[in-house]
Amino acid sequence: MIEKKLSIVIPMYDSENYMERIVASIYGSNLPIELFDVVVVNDGSKDKGPEIVERLMKDHDNLRMVNRENGGLSMARNTGIDNAETKYIWFVDSDDLVSSDLTPIINVLENDKNIDVFDFVFEWCFKMGDKTTKRKGFGATHSKVPHDVIISGREAIIKGFMPSSVCALLLRRDFLLKNNLRFKKGLTQQDVEFTYRMMAVAEKVIFKNDIIYNYIIRNGSISHTKTGAKWIKYQSDKVEIVDSFYKLAQSFKDKDKELSRKIQDHADGALFGCVYNLYKNREEWRGNGVNEAVLAKLKEHKFYPLHLPIRNFKRWAMSFILNREFLLK
Repeated sequence: MIEKKLSIVIPMYDSENYMERIVASIYGSNLPIELFDVVVVNDGSKDKGPEIVERLMKDHDNLRMVNRENGGLSMARNTGIDNAETKYIWFVDSDDLVSSDLTPIINVLENDKNIDVFDFVFEWCFKMGDKTTKRKGFGATHSKVPHDVIISGREAIIKGFMPSSVCALLLRRDFLLKNNLRFKKGLTQQDVEFTYRMMAVAEKVIFKNDIIYNYIIRNGSISHTKTGAKWIKYQSDKVEIVDSFYKLAQSFKDKDKELSRKIQDHADGALFGCVYNLYKNREEWRGNGVNEAVLAKLKEHKFYPLHLPIRNFKRWAMSFILNREFLLK
């Protein structure tokens, strides 16, 4: 009997409109049934999503559901880590689709080299009606990082790795458990925070240019609905992510100065971008309460006014303008 090697983890919260579609895309792919199972984490759904999954479980012996109280996407993913029983984990969002040709994943599983992280590519798709999608380009290509060879996560960051969606990754479960790698509770854009922190401690990583995932852009998603409390939190959470980057840099300060400096520079760039976005979008955002909330969060962490190093002169010079707070309001 062939041992299952991959758990596809799908967090579910009020996803009744998507569950049949995402499950169908998985079982409609060329991924051999004996190699994987599917773990749906029901994050306290109040709709008919759990009923739909229970019905689908009757058709698929390797599909199961884990129920938990609502705690948000990060906690649902952490529950998936705890309940997976295979060597590798693939996090898939309920409102997206997996590619029909998953030969790259099959090759990974059949030629197991005990890799910590496999990094693939996803395709941006814009939803057009109920069935059709318009292709918008590719994500997580990591053009500056060596591909198709085993490197360390450290080398990836030094070469220019940029944090992105976790849905384009296959992750070795024991690696996550050994390093206590968990998603941060309540954080939007938790992928950006998690993947950078994760990459910093990965020992064996392979970057591939194969497409395994279709990331569906919906008009109702947080990143495309630029009003209301969710949008304020979405922007404010960027400050929390910057704080995580600085803490990560500090953790390597004594044992790996080069890596620490690289992460520090990335944090500086993310902080600058956060403040510059307030300036660039001030006309649109000032009426939404975004600038006021983000500035308060920046000051809470003592990130504003900006005090960026001079080694990036253009960024350093522009910070003098951005430090005129009245320009951001």
